[in-house]
Amino acid sequence: MSRFALALITLLLCTIPAAAAPLKISVAEFKVTGAAGKDELKGALQSMLASRLAGENLQVVGASDTPDMTVIGTYIVFGKVFSLDGQVVAHNGSVIGRAFEQGEAADDVIPAIGRLAQKLTGIIGKTTGAVLDTPKIPAASPLRTVPAAGPSVAPAPPADIVRPVPIEVAKKEADIIRPVQVTRAGDSGMIGQRIDGVMIGMVQVRRVDKGSRDLVVALEKELRFYHQEKNLNLLDTEKGFGDTEKIISIDCADLDDDGVQELYVTAFNGDQLASRVYLLENGRFKKVAKELPYFFRSNSAKGKGRKIYAQEMSVNEDFYGALYEVVKTGSSFTTRNPLKLPRFANIYNMNQFPDKDGKNLFVMIHPDGYLTVYDEKGERLWKSSDKFGGSEVAFSREDVQNMSTTGNRYRKRFIEQRITVTESGEIIVPKNEGTFVVGDNRVYDKSSVYAFAWNGASLEELWHTRVSQNYLSDYSYDSEHKELVFLEVVKKAGVMENGATAVVIKRVE
Repeated sequence: MSRFALALITLLLCTIPAAAAPLKISVAEFKVTGAAGKDELKGALQSMLASRLAGENLQVVGASDTPDMTVIGTYIVFGKVFSLDGQVVAHNGSVIGRAFEQGEAADDVIPAIGRLAQKLTGIIGKTTGAVLDTPKIPAASPLRTVPAAGPSVAPAPPADIVRPVPIEVAKKEADIIRPVQVTRAGDSGMIGQRIDGVMIGMVQVRRVDKGSRDLVVALEKELRFYHQEKNLNLLDTEKGFGDTEKIISIDCADLDDDGVQELYVTAFNGDQLASRVYLLENGRFKKVAKELPYFFRSNSAKGKGRKIYAQEMSVNEDFYGALYEVVKTGSSFTTRNPLKLPRFANIYNMNQFPDKDGKNLFVMIHPDGYLTVYDEKGERLWKSSDKFGGSEVAFSREDVQNMSTTGNRYRKRFIEQRITVTESGEIIVPKNEGTFVVGDNRVYDKSSVYAFAWNGASLEELWHTRVSQNYLSDYSYDSEHKELVFLEVVKKAGVMENGATAVVIKRVE
């Protein structure tokens, strides 16, 4: 072989890039503060985070294997709230980035660890070899100046402004979150009008034209009928509820197709169901049934046609048996077509939607707050990593058999936010959040609404509204005009104060 050929082969071999070796990552034992079982948690959290760190060019190793980077984690608990913090440190001692997650209960820890791992993986994936190879410069003495030594490497951005992967993905139209466009105020001009009293429920009974609608709102002991144009005009009130009676929800439908909407008011008398049905005739409430032993909820069956469903209550169970379809015949009401519900589902926390093959699926806000999807056999298909729902509306029932354990004669049962399924298959779910939500003590102070679509394996977010600094007590979705009508509590009731609520309209675009 000639010297020229040999030199050429040598040159080509030198210019072929070597495959980049995977980054070696070590996870240190967690530092735990304020939690019981510290010794067990240190290793358990370390193991969980290490198993969830994943990347194409990332290898999790032990501390003795000379890692390129080390993740230092802390777990801090304050009462019921916890914070998980992760710091990525290079082998030269420089801090590459930080991330954190927080939650409100022990069952949030595992999902929070998963989310923290995703954030840390994103930070590690953006790290260049130059950052790892640059020696850490010691702090300069106040009596001497460290001379410049070539081009400087920009430090990692602070944790508060780290751009997570979802922000970059949001540039793609398919996954984009559009809070500004989605939640722009409706053209009706009805941005928000303050109403005296704390409202617990609302229904839109009729849409007159683009700029006006009829609404019925419920307080605990009162119904109000409003006509909305630029302002809300009160047309009628119904105050015929006694001292021991209490409204917990309101729904509407025209079950007999006579052009007149019926109002289905779920109410209690003491700790027993005593629901009512009203008609709206000539702008006035007309009671047609009372003392009905049912919970009522309006749902669109698989997104098509509004129906009223009913569920009963037993001596020991708050929500008993199957879900039934309500039938109106004249002034009488009967039930038919029992529907067996998945475990933990009740009339308030679920809805149905069809998958791509037309099979019936259930979407439910689980008692632990997570959004879940079940098939017809009751098998869970999917569970969210974030909590949804959240309501301050509840009813109380006598609970003498557990009084020795709880110390209370009555148990409180909170109903859940309504889940809406549209004709296009969108699943709309509210989310209330609060700083003090423990047991029977619930105070929510901010809210948002999310829309999802089922992709065959999980629910994908389509859009969500910007966070409102108010508790959302109820809402209605106008699918024809693509508008959300919110009932937001802007002032909580007190001993000497009635509280206040606002009707807010936002357009989905």
